[in-house]
Amino acid sequence: MNKTLLKSIDYLMKKSSTKSGLVAIEKVFTVGIPFNKPHGIKFLSLTSYESEMLMKKKRSNLNHLGGMHACAIATVGEFCAGLMLCKNFEMTAFRVIMKKIEVEYSSQARKSIIAKSRVDAVLVEDLKKRIVLDGQTEVDLKTYIEDIDGKKIAVVTTQWQLKKWDEVRK
Repeated sequence: MNKTLLKSIDYLMKKSSTKSGLVAIEKVFTVGIPFNKPHGIKFLSLTSYESEMLMKKKRSNLNHLGGMHACAIATVGEFCAGLMLCKNFEMTAFRVIMKKIEVEYSSQARKSIIAKSRVDAVLVEDLKKRIVLDGQTEVDLKTYIEDIDGKKIAVVTTQWQLKKWDEVRK
């Protein structure tokens, strides 16, 4: 990614606690990651320790049976956790990349869904220390997916690699 764009994203991430900042960061990620555009993912909240997103039930997110497609559910789970990491680790300094994804589905989603991912301050500080020592680290995060009525749909577990840009081989 372009360094100027990464600086802009870092700036907007700092503003994500405001409604206008959240809308701006949502627009950047919708345009910047074309794969996400058809899903229409809405950012409900983004702090250093929690991320929440809405994926509406709409044609582009449905499977052949009329429920939410399994891969749409996985996508919002991955996006929710990854965005929170980007909030904690400036994109100009660190590459945040998913290494692995696992999804445990418990119910078919027949309605719009909400994804929630959380970390605690202790974990974030531990990750920052590990990056300083080793130049990189890995972390597993869980995103809990429910429908808009609170029915449990899935748990998405993602494994992330956080690496200083100067450690990345191109």
